[in-house]
Amino acid sequence: MLVYDTNWRMLHVWDDLGSGSSSSSFESMDTDSDGNIYRLHSTEPRCIVYTPTGDLVTEWEIQGTCPCRETRTGAIAIGPNNLIYVTDPRHHRVLVYERDGEFLFEWGGFGPTPGKMIVPTGLDFDDQGYLYVVDRLNYRVQKFDLDGAFLGEFGSEISFVPDDTPIGIAIGSDYLYVVHPAANRIRRYQF
Repeated sequence: MLVYDTNWRMLHVWDDLGSGSSSSSFESMDTDSDGNIYRLHSTEPRCIVYTPTGDLVTEWEIQGTCPCRETRTGAIAIGPNNLIYVTDPRHHRVLVYERDGEFLFEWGGFGPTPGKMIVPTGLDFDDQGYLYVVDRLNYRVQKFDLDGAFLGEFGSEISFVPDDTPIGIAIGSDYLYVVHPAANRIRRYQF
């Protein structure tokens, strides 16, 4: 991993990425309020935590209530409550953990109804602490509170074509951006 400052000067190169890791094995990352970095492994269901200077802190398995190793991590976001939120596209759910990896709860499940998902991928929090989850194959973004209560959705009213499925999300102070990589498109929504 390469670490840069805000002027694009390289500060660090991290070579030790955790057991069995390589630079191409990661899909998503976020930081907590202490500056620790949480990275999701893309081919194994685990989270690897580093200090801000790149020292390995811990690793833990992402599983939730599913007793199988078939969990597939998608994206990670650290909430304003310092809990870890992870999408599991294979089981159509959002998993919630303490910073030490203790599993707390999950929500979602397969389906098109509000609160259900089909392949959730990206997720991010707004300034008010609401979580937005990209519900990829329902062609929408769903809004939840910190406990997983459904608050609303948007995007499903837009006519998507199969190559235009949403994948990622980023939230600024006034806008929400949804990435549609197959269509080489980013859609911008105003709050």
